[in-house]
Amino acid sequence: MQRSKTPEPAACLGCGVCLQRCPVLDLDALAARQAVRDLDAGLASPVLHDCIACRACSLVCPQGRDPSERIIGRWQQLILERGLPARAGLFMVSRFPNFRSRLLPALPADERRLVATWSRPPSEGAREILYPGCNWLTSPYLAASSLLDGLPIHGALELCCGATLSRSGLKGDASRQARRVHMHLASLEITRLWVPCAACLHALCTELPDKLPFPVEHLSTRLLDQIDAGRIRTRNLGMEVALQISCNDHLLGPAHMERVRELLARLGLRVREIQEPCCGIGAGFSPLSGYHPIDILRTSLRTLRQARQTGADALVVLCAGCLQTLSVASLLMPSSPELYHLFELVQLAAGERPLRRHIGRARLWWCCIAPHLLRPGRIFPEGGP
Repeated sequence: MQRSKTPEPAACLGCGVCLQRCPVLDLDALAARQAVRDLDAGLASPVLHDCIACRACSLVCPQGRDPSERIIGRWQQLILERGLPARAGLFMVSRFPNFRSRLLPALPADERRLVATWSRPPSEGAREILYPGCNWLTSPYLAASSLLDGLPIHGALELCCGATLSRSGLKGDASRQARRVHMHLASLEITRLWVPCAACLHALCTELPDKLPFPVEHLSTRLLDQIDAGRIRTRNLGMEVALQISCNDHLLGPAHMERVRELLARLGLRVREIQEPCCGIGAGFSPLSGYHPIDILRTSLRTLRQARQTGADALVVLCAGCLQTLSVASLLMPSSPELYHLFELVQLAAGERPLRRHIGRARLWWCCIAPHLLRPGRIFPEGGP
């Protein structure tokens, strides 16, 4: 995937189609048009709290606009006026300490060693590398696989793509992070960058200050190509799975999702897709939520209930961040289906035994992060009580 030039969008018609077809807001045509008028007039609107910044609206706007920027722009203004809720700072890579910097020292020793090796420059002669993104950095056990042999991994928290910053309305922080990441990645003498995370792929191809001098592609494409070429031999898993398509995977377009579905079919998986586009974390993006745990958990549990209602053997996610968020919620819902990252299913089909540490990671998250997230001072904006 690479940055593409798009024509200048036409003026907004105020038709409300974007908000009416939102998978989260549940607005009829009249309410959607009124919400658009309220947003444009700078008035209060439930949309400002309930939007998860999935950008599904940008896929349906008849004028080719990105309506989500109207909402994120209002969030940015709210942050400038009121400050970022202190609790939200725990989720921002631009603020230290954040939940990932707190989590990394508590990882098992073997995973800490992996993360340490990833922070080193790629070896001389490495032509293709895997960029782990911040979600794989806090779930490095996912990369403990021979399927990645010959593909060096390089990344660190300070090299986060910044997608969360942009989607939370911290445009200044996102711009600075984008410049830092572009400067570093563009200096690498490589010919291709693979990413396992759709948020990273979208950010690296659309939000950096300039185009990278090499193609950036999703890891699922590499896995599918290797299966087709016979370099990865797989067996039929014969499972029925519910598939949660993350908001960022939707943004990558139908060609990306067709490759994902093709990969699942090669593994012998029968797929039932669920409609909820969010693992839960997006429910915290609005500064009116400020990553409130109730908002996040409510959405996560709704996703888990949808998956359970399909009767599938397991719930498959494409994003390590979704895996973490849904695993945390699954501790509160023991009847939720077994959770798998797509890469773990490829491992299973190839005869490997994935480490499967997501539940332990969820418990570690509660131990390391919940005390900081829930203490009373975290409900106030920065500079507040």
